[in-house]
Amino acid sequence: MLATGELINPCHGEEPFEADPCQAVGGVGHELGHLFRLPHTCQRWPQPNCQQSIMDAGWIRYPNSILVEEERVELAAGSFFALDERLKLTTCSAG
Repeated sequence: MLATGELINPCHGEEPFEADPCQAVGGVGHELGHLFRLPHTCQRWPQPNCQQSIMDAGWIRYPNSILVEEERVELAAGSFFALDERLKLTTCSAG
């Protein structure tokens, strides 16, 4: 885990910047994305804003990160998230 004030060397020639406490939250969000089978964004959906995704380098800059449209579509296709208010959540109770 990164400590506040620790320098981070990002990819693609960007300038190093200091770690922020929100990065821990972004890191957890990133790992939860993997739990829901999301890959690293730029590997699967290369596009100009892929590095802003929390599933790529965006976790470092959380809360200034995004989910790209393809990630939203994949999450909506699963049964865990109701990303549309018209979808009905199922119950977890047995019986």
